[in-house]
Amino acid sequence: MLTISSLENHKTILQTEYFLLYDHVKNVADSVGVILSKKEQRLILDIPRDMKVNADLVLLEHVFVNLISNASAYSPPSSEILVRAIETENKYKLQVIDQGIGISPEDAERIFERFFRVDTNRSRKEGGTGLGLSIVKHIARLHAGEVFVNPNPGGGSIFSFEFPKK
Repeated sequence: MLTISSLENHKTILQTEYFLLYDHVKNVADSVGVILSKKEQRLILDIPRDMKVNADLVLLEHVFVNLISNASAYSPPSSEILVRAIETENKYKLQVIDQGIGISPEDAERIFERFFRVDTNRSRKEGGTGLGLSIVKHIARLHAGEVFVNPNPGGGSIFSFEFPKK
């Protein structure tokens, strides 16, 4: 609650620095590894090892923890979760792609709202608060970026977090 309150009230100060994205996503992957191993899920990192981003390291780790944890919670056992990063001339595009239950178009419009849950029964069992994706949205905005979700053609969802290069 403190994180979302601080972000919503514009009390969070962005502390950007250049860092190797792969190394920090690998750290996040290690920290959520227990969650993934319980469901025998495999996390695949498709991030150039030399890709440097200019962002708030702590906040970006929040983004990946939320998106990877959600991908795991809503994906079946033994599935794969792909984390991909693409750098263009003017922006970074970070994606978490799952093979989960997917999101209806109606829910996709509301999924980044505070306390919104797609599947309330599953969210309660998994211990979700309905704040994670709202936090991700605010972190994207703080980076002058955006976050959105699209269906994964193979089933599941593609969460994209994009922000400009500075």
